[in-house]
Amino acid sequence: MSQRKVFPISLNLRNRNVLLIGPATHLDARLERLQGARAQVRMMELGEFCDSACVDVFLVMLFSAPGKGRNEAHRIAKEKGALVYVHDAPDQSDFSMPAVTARGPLQIAISTNAIAPALSRHLRECFDELLAKSGNDLDAFIQHLANLRQQLPTGQRGGLYDEAKRLQLDASIRILPEDDQ
Repeated sequence: MSQRKVFPISLNLRNRNVLLIGPATHLDARLERLQGARAQVRMMELGEFCDSACVDVFLVMLFSAPGKGRNEAHRIAKEKGALVYVHDAPDQSDFSMPAVTARGPLQIAISTNAIAPALSRHLRECFDELLAKSGNDLDAFIQHLANLRQQLPTGQRGGLYDEAKRLQLDASIRILPEDDQ
């Protein structure tokens, strides 16, 4: 199993131009997440794409079917200096899209570097359930840690990790036999 090496980051897209290309049905979920990140988003079908669409664009996300049009849009976006994501084509993409779950300011991103996205999705669903069950206790604990951090000057926050370790995950990972699904 060949695996590309990636550097996991959370990307600040505030006021950055992002172009989504593909059928509207595939773009809605991404649009919501990008708008939540305060990106300046434009959407278009692949048939509407032209060279000038990528001018001053930071990120291009392609959700169209494989073919000449998608390849041309990919090439032009790269030439214009944009980061490019091509759905279901990790070898053409500058990054992969992790499965993300969140509760308040806590975000958990799960990735298999695009080799087993169904597993990432399943783990996200497990964490969705776990975060929902933790509810107000987790919210209060996150706020407690935030308050402590604000009270301490930079350089004196090392003890916060010990405080954060009060959160315990009581879980195990096991793989069911194929016939027990």
